[in-house]
Amino acid sequence: MLEVQGLSVVYPGSRSPALVDVSVTLQDQRMVVVGSNGSGKTTLLRACLGLAPVTRGRVRLFGQEVQDARGLLTVSTNLSEVYRLLSVPVGDLIRLQARLKGGETAQAFRWIREFELDPILPRRLHEISTGQAKLVSNLLALDHDPRLLLLDEP
Repeated sequence: MLEVQGLSVVYPGSRSPALVDVSVTLQDQRMVVVGSNGSGKTTLLRACLGLAPVTRGRVRLFGQEVQDARGLLTVSTNLSEVYRLLSVPVGDLIRLQARLKGGETAQAFRWIREFELDPILPRRLHEISTGQAKLVSNLLALDHDPRLLLLDEP
């Protein structure tokens, strides 16, 4: 499902690496990565999604290199930066994701109502609180029964 081999990440302009020689293989299991601030947890998730500059090593999802984005269609994440890239209202974002994933919006909207978030539907992610944006990101990540779910500070 997820295979990380010898992964190293150095961000442009940085002298010190964010990750050095990280390897992990996940197959139908759960894993929690813990560590102090700045230890590379988010960078690892970003690299698994093709959002961080991999300096060395490789990441494979479902047998495909991450650079081949087709595998990412079955992965969900709650990294809010992914969703904040689109400056659209929350309700439109839910509908857009449903279209992209080929599913229905009913489940996500049920969760929105259950958490009493209806008032944020016409607002954009950058217009709502950080907590509300994280909750929306979590709901979007859980929607459509993903094969792989990568969560950052859920």
